[in-house]
Amino acid sequence: FAFLSGTSMATPHLAGSAALLLDLHPTWSPEDVKSALVNTAARVVTDHVNGTADPGVLARGGGRVELPDASATPVLISQASASFGLWTGNKTVAATVDLTLRGASAACGVNVTGGGGRVTAPATVTATPAGATLTLTLDGGRADETPSGDYDGDVVLTCGGTELKVPGWTRVDRSKP
Repeated sequence: FAFLSGTSMATPHLAGSAALLLDLHPTWSPEDVKSALVNTAARVVTDHVNGTADPGVLARGGGRVELPDASATPVLISQASASFGLWTGNKTVAATVDLTLRGASAACGVNVTGGGGRVTAPATVTATPAGATLTLTLDGGRADETPSGDYDGDVVLTCGGTELKVPGWTRVDRSKP
């Protein structure tokens, strides 16, 4: 018996999970598989210091794969995560990211967690087989409103009885021009 962790252990687990999903859903694209794995993942990954705090998107990624949830997801989200990128200098931090929700027609409640309250979204969106757009808006202002740092969180979609989470991130570095 040995306890192993890291990328060398995560890679074969994710590859196997992807293979199982493709066996169940042979028409899914690689992007669909990624969405199912990331957006249904459990956020139970904790920090290495005390084992209780969420370490954030940069340390945990999407979370721990929950294969039964991934195989039964009612909505696929393109892109599986939302990155607003790097912002430098004292320029205004403002951008949008569009997510496309495909699946059985279902009304989804939307809630944004974390991110320093800088990311907003409409309260609801209805997923459709053809795809519906959910626009996320980052409004961080200038240096007096958003200091340097990493801002991360999740866009939580509640579609019927299923909760899907889209991890999001942006970095602000006011020390660089």
